[in-house]
Amino acid sequence: MKIRTKIILSSLMPFIVFTLVIGVTSNIIIIETVKEESLNLLDAIAESKKVLIENFIESNNQYLKLLSSRTKLRNTLYNYNLEPNQNDIETMREILNDALDSTSIFTSISILDKSGNVLVSTITQSEGDKSNNSELFLANREYEEFRIIEDSQDVMTGYAFGPLLLNGDWLGQVTVKVNIDSLLDTINNRSNLGESGESLLAYKSQNGDAIFINNSRYNPELDNKIIVKSDFQDDPIFKALNGEEISGDEYYDFRGERIVAVTKYIEKNGWGLKVKMDYQEVYSTAYNLGYFLGTSFFVFIIIFILILFYSSKKITEPISKLKKAMENSNEGDYDNTISIKSNDEVADLSKTFNDLLSNLKKNRKDINNIVTKRTEKLNTIVKQLVGREKKMVELKKRIKLLEKNK
Repeated sequence: MKIRTKIILSSLMPFIVFTLVIGVTSNIIIIETVKEESLNLLDAIAESKKVLIENFIESNNQYLKLLSSRTKLRNTLYNYNLEPNQNDIETMREILNDALDSTSIFTSISILDKSGNVLVSTITQSEGDKSNNSELFLANREYEEFRIIEDSQDVMTGYAFGPLLLNGDWLGQVTVKVNIDSLLDTINNRSNLGESGESLLAYKSQNGDAIFINNSRYNPELDNKIIVKSDFQDDPIFKALNGEEISGDEYYDFRGERIVAVTKYIEKNGWGLKVKMDYQEVYSTAYNLGYFLGTSFFVFIIIFILILFYSSKKITEPISKLKKAMENSNEGDYDNTISIKSNDEVADLSKTFNDLLSNLKKNRKDINNIVTKRTEKLNTIVKQLVGREKKMVELKKRIKLLEKNK
C-alpha cells in the first residue's frame, strides 16, 4: 500500500467515524430537545386552559349559590310548597328575571319542584314541563354542580343547578342554562398549536365512550358530536377521563394519527382535557435540521477528502521525486539531484541524498582517474613486455642461425 493511500485512509476513517458520532449524537439531542420543548409548551397550554375551565365552572357555581341563597326566593318557594298560589309564582318569576338581567352568562333560569317539574322559569312556556333528564334533576341534591350535556337538538349546552334550602329543608332545585361560548372559545383557541394542534374537552358517557364537548378542527361538520369508542384506548383522552395527567409522543387520536399530547383531569366534573399536535409537525423541524446537519456533514467530508488529497500529494510528491532520483542513481545517473523547498524531514533527507549523489559522482570521477592512470601504466608495461618478447624471439633466431652455421 502506497504512503499516500495510508495517509488518506488513516486520516479519513477517524474523521468519518467522528463525524458520524457527532451527527448521530446531535440528531438525538435535537429530537429530545424538540420533544421536551413541545411537551413543555403543550403542558403550559393545557394547564392554563384547565385553570380557565375550572374558573368558569367555579364562577357559575358561585353565581348559582348567590342566586339560591336569596332569602326572599327561598321563603316564597317555602310558602308556595305549603299553599300553592299564583302570587308566589309571580314573585319568584320576578326574582329570576332580575337575576337573569344582572348577568350575561345565564340564558334562562328555572325552579324545579320536589318532583322535577318546572315550577317557574324565565321562559314561561317551559313552566309545567317535567324534567326527565336525571342529569339535570336530582331530588334532595345538596350541592351546586355544572355540567355540559346534549339538549333535545343534540347541541352541547351548559347547565348549572343546585339546591334551594331553608333551615335544612330541601325545597326544590334551581337550574340555570349557561352560555358556554366563552368556554368553547377558550378550548378552541389554537394559539401556539401550529397547523395540526388543538385542544379537546370531553366527558365519559355511561357506556364508557368519550364524547367531545367542543369541535375538532378535523371534523367541524359533526357539530360537537365527536365520539371516541371506549375500545380505542390509544387515544390519550381516556387517560384524562380516568384521572391520569400524562404527556408523551407515543399516542394516537381518533383519526389514527400519531400525536404528541398532554392531558389534564378536571376533577370537579370528571372531564378530560387533551392538548395535542401531530407527531409529524412537531418533529418536522428536527427532521429538517437533521437533514441539514447530515447534508452539512457530507459536504464537510467531501471538502476534507479534497484537502486530504491535496495535502497527501504535497507530502508524498517529494518522496516520489526522491524515489525517482534513487532509481536513476541506481542506473548510474548521478546528475539528477532533487530540489525541495521546505523545512521538514523530507527536505533534510533530499539534501542528504543530493550530498550522497555529489560524493558518489566525485568518487566515480576519482575512480575513473585512477583506472585511467593504471590503465596507461599497464599499457606501458605491456608495450615493454611485447618489446622484450620481440627481442627474445629475435635473439632465439640468431642463436639458431649461429648453431646452424657451425
